[in-house]
Amino acid sequence: IDPTLQQNLAIRYGTVEQAVIGNAIFTNGILQANERQTAILQTRASGFVQRVYGHAVGDMVTQGSPIADISIPEWTGEQTEFLAVLRTGDRSLIQASRQRL
Repeated sequence: IDPTLQQNLAIRYGTVEQAVIGNAIFTNGILQANERQTAILQTRASGFVQRVYGHAVGDMVTQGSPIADISIPEWTGEQTEFLAVLRTGDRSLIQASRQRL
C-alpha cells in the first residue's frame, strides 16, 4: 500500500500480543431502537392512559397480553351498556353492544 494512502486512511500495523483483559471495558457508542420491531398504537378516541404493562423499552409483549389500560370518557355510556348486556347472557345483544365499542 502506498505510504500516502496508508497515512490518509490512518492504517497502523502492530505486533499481536496475548494479554489478560480487565473486568470492565469502557467505550463510546450509539444505542438505537430497531425501528423494524416498533409498533405504534392509536385509539379511535382521545383518552387517558391509566396503566402501562411494559416496564422498559425492548420488553417483549406476547400476542393477546394487555399493553395499557386506558380511560376514554366518550365510551363510558357504551361500556356501562355493554356490561349490563353481558350480565343478561343474550348473545345477539352482546355482539351488537360489542360492535358499538
